[in-house]
Amino acid sequence: MTMQKNSFLKSAGSCWGLPAIILVAIVSLSSCQPKATEPASTPEDPKADEQQVAQSIEEKKQQPSISAPGADSLAQPPGFPLSDRNRKRLVRVVENWHFPYNEKVGLLLIPKPKPNFKTNWVSDPMHAIRWSVEYAVICMDTGEEPYRQRALRILDLILPTQDTDPQSKSYGLWPDFWEITIPEMQKVDGNTADFIGINLIQIRFLHEEHLPEDLKRRMDEAILHAARSVKRRDVTPSYTNPAMMSLIVTLVAGKAYQNEELWEYGKQKLKKILDYTQEQGSFTEYNSPNYNIVALNALRQVKNYITDPEVVEQIDELYNLAWKHVAVRYHPPSKQWSGPHSRNYQELLKPAQKQLLAAAVVGKPASPPRGQESRGAFLHRRVHDVPENLKHYFQSLDEPREVIETFDRLDEGEGADIIGTTWLTPDFTLGTVNRGDMWNQRRNLQAYWGTTKKPAYLRTRFLKDKDDFASVNFFSEQEKNRVLAGLNFSTNGGDRHLFLDAIKKGKFKAKRLVLRFEFGGAAKQAQVTLPSKPMDPVYISAGEMNFVIMAPVALLGGKPGHWEIEQTKRNTNLDLVLYEGETKDFFLTKMPDSVIGFGLAMAKDKDELTKLPPVTAEQQGNKLALGWDNLGLTLGTVPGAKKAVQARVTFAD
Repeated sequence: MTMQKNSFLKSAGSCWGLPAIILVAIVSLSSCQPKATEPASTPEDPKADEQQVAQSIEEKKQQPSISAPGADSLAQPPGFPLSDRNRKRLVRVVENWHFPYNEKVGLLLIPKPKPNFKTNWVSDPMHAIRWSVEYAVICMDTGEEPYRQRALRILDLILPTQDTDPQSKSYGLWPDFWEITIPEMQKVDGNTADFIGINLIQIRFLHEEHLPEDLKRRMDEAILHAARSVKRRDVTPSYTNPAMMSLIVTLVAGKAYQNEELWEYGKQKLKKILDYTQEQGSFTEYNSPNYNIVALNALRQVKNYITDPEVVEQIDELYNLAWKHVAVRYHPPSKQWSGPHSRNYQELLKPAQKQLLAAAVVGKPASPPRGQESRGAFLHRRVHDVPENLKHYFQSLDEPREVIETFDRLDEGEGADIIGTTWLTPDFTLGTVNRGDMWNQRRNLQAYWGTTKKPAYLRTRFLKDKDDFASVNFFSEQEKNRVLAGLNFSTNGGDRHLFLDAIKKGKFKAKRLVLRFEFGGAAKQAQVTLPSKPMDPVYISAGEMNFVIMAPVALLGGKPGHWEIEQTKRNTNLDLVLYEGETKDFFLTKMPDSVIGFGLAMAKDKDELTKLPPVTAEQQGNKLALGWDNLGLTLGTVPGAKKAVQARVTFAD
């Protein structure tokens, strides 16, 4: 479809009609099944509830009227106004978006939403609020009138779904889906104020001349509600990703609307994040390929709009720290982001992530991968530039390098500090964290090897049936290519999530419990040699890389485990099976002697691995002492409670 004749670059259109909105709302909501649930809430500290209510009443009394935004006080992001070439690219992006646009409703349709822990499900498929707003940003960026009208329609639909009552716990937030209102949700995602607020800002201040006056007023109100919500929530600097995003909404809204309260809050939050990060030594949500990029994008966007020298100086400090965090673990031979990862959604970097890193080294806009244009739709708005002194990390790796970094310094009584170790060589990279849990986003022990075109990986997981079991704790010591590790259980940890579905009193159901060593990518057809005795070494050959795993202890309630091999089209899985059979109840509070201890090493030369001494294990009361040459580790054998400290978790060991 040719769009050139429909350009709106020199004209402004009107909003989508109100009667049509009402009709769509009636049709869309007819399938909703309201449920009586607890009030929506996402406070970081439950003790703050009473303070929040009192604060909300005061805010309602003192809410200032919205003045005309001072858009002139904001900087123009690099690359704007967009070139004709970039706008034409975005037309193709809109026409080939990864979620279909539903013309009848006016929002993006998610064919098969994935169940989570925040909401009730009323239908399948459903229409996504947040993703639709992101889509609206790109529709506006195309400069084409039909897509402008589409964006206006989306905004008309999603703005009324925001909770605008300052006395509500979910004030300033949006639901996930059009079909589910906030009162119907079990939990409301506090990050929607950031994610949606940021996208409203991008439309409001970069396409002001193409927005109807009434819509601009409503967007101003929504942005300020979102900014006040962010301020009230006031996530701690340890919650890295939302803390970084909170800077955009509060600083930009404060500057644009001449709101001194929001501006000062944004500056104070920036100083707190910088001080906290420097004090801790790194980011609490450490080394996350997904969320470190989100943090970098957030910092970049603040720089896009704000020119205040004090703010820019502190943003630059954080920006450089974030890039150093990435650079020292980047593995050029395989073009992979070495572990350990606090949060990750995949094993190998996505093409869009690779493109962003490569472009940042040369300081140019990234090009979206072929066939995945919509996944890189925002790359033109996020032009990164790796600091000059860090660029060499992305270009070559000629000799081995060890990176040891303290991610989180815990207070006395909270447990040991969280420390990551990464060993990088021209042949492979192996990374571990000294303490963690086995939530499905963790990559506590992660290895990469192979080439740019054929990267391979190893990941450790603990599965309860088919899902990762978050109530399992991980401990390790690493020296170069060797890791000594132990796992035990928490009686009050999460099931699939860290805390939204926590097990109670150590009780859960399962038909299979396994520690899995997952080989994938170019290693999906790894060859495994099982020993005649379960506790003897297991040898694995994966392309040009070799591994040995020694597990002298694998107990569940005192019963030993055994090895099994599972091969699929995507992976070779080496499973240390603790239980397999009929679904039954497990009571961790009645299961002493539940612990795993193992050693793992990798090398190109298999003979190097066969010469390694055995891993030793000695149980002393309720403690298991593991040893492997100069490595030593002690952990508890009796399941115990873990203590959550804001975004951090410590474990009973």
